[in-house]
Order: sequence, then C-alpha cells, then structure tokens
Amino acid sequence: MKIIICTFLLMSSIFSFGQVKVETMPKPQSKEKLVVSFKLKNFNYAIYSQVSKGGMDNFDFGYNVGETGETYIIYNVTKNGKTKEGYFPKLIRNDSKKISREGSYIITDNALIITTRYFDYHFPPKMGISTYKPDKFRKLIAVSQKEEDIDPDTLSHDYQKRIIPTGPPTND
Repeated sequence: MKIIICTFLLMSSIFSFGQVKVETMPKPQSKEKLVVSFKLKNFNYAIYSQVSKGGMDNFDFGYNVGETGETYIIYNVTKNGKTKEGYFPKLIRNDSKKISREGSYIITDNALIITTRYFDYHFPPKMGISTYKPDKFRKLIAVSQKEEDIDPDTLSHDYQKRIIPTGPPTND
C-alpha cells in the first residue's frame, strides 16, 4: 500500500511541476494619439501623433542618434482596421535641443498637403511641400512635390543653423 501511495504522490508531483501556466500578457498601451480623422474621395484616413523620447523607437521614423520629438503618422482606416500610409515630423530636436525638422499638414476637399522644413548644420534650410491624393485602391499617392529654400536670417535661435566653415588661417 505504501508503494502505491508513494508512486501516486511521485507521479502527481511530476505532472504538477511539469505543467506550464500560460498567462496572457496585457497589450501594451499605444503611444499614438489621434489628432484628426478625415475623408478624401469617400475614403477614411486618420493622422496620429507619437512622441519619441529617444531609444530604439527613433529609428522607425528616420530619427538620427540623439534626436527626440513628435511624429505624425498617417493611417488608412477601414472597417477591418488601420494601415500605415506614411509619416512625417511634427517637431524633432537634435541632441543640442535645436529644431532640426518640423512639419505641418492641410486637408482640402480632395488632397492632403504636407509641408516639411529641414534644418541642418551642413546644408541651408529647405522646405518641402507634397500634395497627396488617394488612388482607386485607397493608397495615398504624391501628385506633386516641390522644394524651396528658407531664408536663414528669418529663423530664431531655436532652430539648427548652418555652420559655415572658415578656411585655414592665412599668413598675410
């Protein structure tokens, strides 16, 4: 009788320790916040905003090392969910806390117009203006893009300015 009880206890302890308890992990809270939802040609779109405080999530949106800021994300919204269409910067600061990129958008009756301004210490400041319209498959397509120079004298000290290197000293 002792052998049967010992065998039973041994087998039950082996099976109870061998079982793996499966727990579902809670879904991580999204860092994205809805900014605006809109319609273009009867297709639904939404623009979300996501704050990046450094780390690996920066590289998803083309940030350079040391940059932090906020990015707009454009989604195509259907009854089955949302699909990422693209992204552009809202306000991105470099490691010296100067603005290196900023963007804005305008929604018209049939187009989304995105303006992005770039500031770098290597190149003069530029502004890119892109107009997007949906095709018959709901995909936003760039129909026009243009780039303009920005006068650096009109920028405040909050923006990254171009550093013009000086040549070596002359012995005159």
